[in-house]
Amino acid sequence: MKRYSKPIQKLVDRATRAQKAKRVVRHRESADREAARELVLYIDNTSGLSPWGPPGLGPNIARNVAQKLASGKYDRDKAPAAWLYLVREAVRGYSREIAPIRVAPATRELAATMLARDFEARHRAGDWKS
Repeated sequence: MKRYSKPIQKLVDRATRAQKAKRVVRHRESADREAARELVLYIDNTSGLSPWGPPGLGPNIARNVAQKLASGKYDRDKAPAAWLYLVREAVRGYSREIAPIRVAPATRELAATMLARDFEARHRAGDWKS
């Protein structure tokens, strides 16, 4: 490694440390199954959010997903992305009504996947009329 004068070497060392720090892999928090289930229950029991309730965000997302299922454009891997909007609103509502919480992204994704799989099962069973 090339050595420079002391002031310049300090700058080079600092830049090298910064580059190494950027390469550090940030570990994602793991999904909390209990928190995800709590969010799904909150969504199911909140009228504006529940996909089965009166008009609101939940029924709108459910209607859009049902249309995709009916037309054959439904992608099982991309479906949880649609439900993430609902989960985000549920976290906001839960924080306002019950207790301020911080939910890890992995937990939000797990809750969205749970909602998507539940909707698929109910749609197959005929519980959803599009």
